[in-house]
Amino acid sequence: MASAIYILDIWHNLLISRKYKQDLDDSLILSNYVSQKKSQPIFHYQGCNYISYQADDIIILMVSFSNINCVSNLYFCHQFANALKEYLDGRPLDDSSIRENFVLVYQLFDETFDFGIPQLTDFNILREYIKLSDQDSDLETSNIDSKSKSSQKIDTTNSNLLNTSISRTATTNLSWRPKGIFYPKNEFFVNLVESLNLLYLLETKKLQRNFISGQVTCQCYLSGMPRLIIALNVAKDDSLFDNVNYHQCINSEEQDSKQSKAITFTPPDGKFTLFTYQILQRSLHLKPLVLVDPIYKLFRKKNTYRLRITASLTTHFKRNLSLNDLKICIPIIINQTKSQLSSLSTQLLVDYNIPPKFKCKIGNAKVNLETNCIIWEIHALPGNVTNNPNVDDFKLTCEFQLIDRHSLLGQLHELSSVDKQNQNSIYYLSIQTEEKRLNDSLDEDTEIPDLRNPSALISLSFQLPLMAYSGIMVEYLTITEDQFPYQTFPWVKYLTKTDNYHLKLGQNNFINNINDEDLTRASEEPGSSTNVTAVDTSNDRLNHGPPATASPSQMKYSFDEYHID
Repeated sequence: MASAIYILDIWHNLLISRKYKQDLDDSLILSNYVSQKKSQPIFHYQGCNYISYQADDIIILMVSFSNINCVSNLYFCHQFANALKEYLDGRPLDDSSIRENFVLVYQLFDETFDFGIPQLTDFNILREYIKLSDQDSDLETSNIDSKSKSSQKIDTTNSNLLNTSISRTATTNLSWRPKGIFYPKNEFFVNLVESLNLLYLLETKKLQRNFISGQVTCQCYLSGMPRLIIALNVAKDDSLFDNVNYHQCINSEEQDSKQSKAITFTPPDGKFTLFTYQILQRSLHLKPLVLVDPIYKLFRKKNTYRLRITASLTTHFKRNLSLNDLKICIPIIINQTKSQLSSLSTQLLVDYNIPPKFKCKIGNAKVNLETNCIIWEIHALPGNVTNNPNVDDFKLTCEFQLIDRHSLLGQLHELSSVDKQNQNSIYYLSIQTEEKRLNDSLDEDTEIPDLRNPSALISLSFQLPLMAYSGIMVEYLTITEDQFPYQTFPWVKYLTKTDNYHLKLGQNNFINNINDEDLTRASEEPGSSTNVTAVDTSNDRLNHGPPATASPSQMKYSFDEYHID
């Protein structure tokens, strides 16, 4: 039995509460919760059990002074947040949404809690108890926008629209589905969605991680009390699934005892998740759906140093399918040798004063300065694409002109003396200086990924309809109803999307055609791009006279003044 339930914002300020014991000190309970809470959702302190669950920007806190089932109450908080989201049409939960709908929250407390004991949390049943007003119900049926529906008021009067069967529904074996449901057209929709968590090593051509998280969501618009049988192409004894979580309409014990691939259930009305699953081990033998193989080439052309990145695509799915909304982030990496990085005059950086060149026959490419990467966006990509060196239809080529670090610093000093800026000044001073200031304010234990590191990752995001990556399919779906032998229309849809899809670069992706002797000799040649003008490094840089020329060995700069990576 819970003693009280609180809803807090992310700053632990009290928004709304309901107490089931009158001798509670709210300020003391909240202060103890803030002082003791670290990362665990359940803890015990001074004889009180604290159970917290964060949903979006609010925290649902439940306290109890008795010995209760903490996991069950934690799951209740999760279900309570989902029910509240359903009433708010999927809007994020924050302090403003709680204040604007405080009447709804109090009614949910009354219907889901009975003197501190959790009761029903199914939205399909709760919506029969907590009815919307007649005027707003008419607006809901006319498909108004979500903002208008989120401001719907709750009908607090004794409405005669309440279903008389809901009081009997809670005590029956099928508490998730009330009686008396009727639809003129009976339809049942099944959506099988899989999310990929993949890490592929381009150097060894092997999968290091390939996790699949799937869920089967359904939308039921069937009359009466139908009985459904859905069969997958994977038997239960095949042990393909590592973790399975069934909806309450499925008897998990009965299902586990059957050595069958058919699932029998009576579905709730409306939208629900039939079951979720994970595939952790047996997915390592599968091929990645999309592979990007980039080549970073450093070379010298017309007395300038350049970086050319060539990326080719390979797909491993059927040709009649199409990959949608593909977004590839390729990091910009200048992989030099240790001897080349030892001197400022031989360290190369991208010269953003020279616009980069792009060439691709499919999609669009651009440079993201914030993440220092190339973004290649493709609206639709067909299947069975191979890496053919003679075909450029699925390749991206981009070329950057480089500048050595010593020359860049000289240019920045010279521009700052006359109070001017160019593209390099904006990127290497304004953007990176602000980035360094933000990074310095982070905790010392926080790891900041460096995209310029050769071990950087290529990230991809996409969606592949009409296919499940694991190969799971619905073989058949039967719908029977004893009292109403009506015609049904079942629909099945598949979708594969990315959650965390990365390709790790290797040393075979980098080619350096620049010799150390040529790079050092070029920095000392008169008239080369590395010869710069010496400037005053004093603090009063805006008031000094014309700079005087000097040899590279005589030039001295205050390198700590700029943060250039």
